[in-house]
Amino acid sequence: LGPNKWEVNYDPVKTKITLTNDGVSMKQIDPFELRIKCKCAACIDEVDGRQILKVEKVPKDVHPTNMMKKGNYAVAVVWSDGHRSSIYPFERLLSSEF
Repeated sequence: LGPNKWEVNYDPVKTKITLTNDGVSMKQIDPFELRIKCKCAACIDEVDGRQILKVEKVPKDVHPTNMMKKGNYAVAVVWSDGHRSSIYPFERLLSSEF
């Protein structure tokens, strides 16, 4: 898979985030599932690794309002609930975690 060919898009009709490589759809991810698995310092305790994000406070209809590629390795997401520090490596997005 070409490292420069990754794209991540949100489809508001299907309410899915689509990960493509060189135009080929690789995976669709539910936005809520992606949001609640954020690993930033505001969501995960940096010392013990436990989740500090209150999942029950995340709206079920949360969705990306902006997505920006970070080099050839990740995508940064700004969420409709105001969260702004999510960065997801493409390798993690492809994993069985989602």
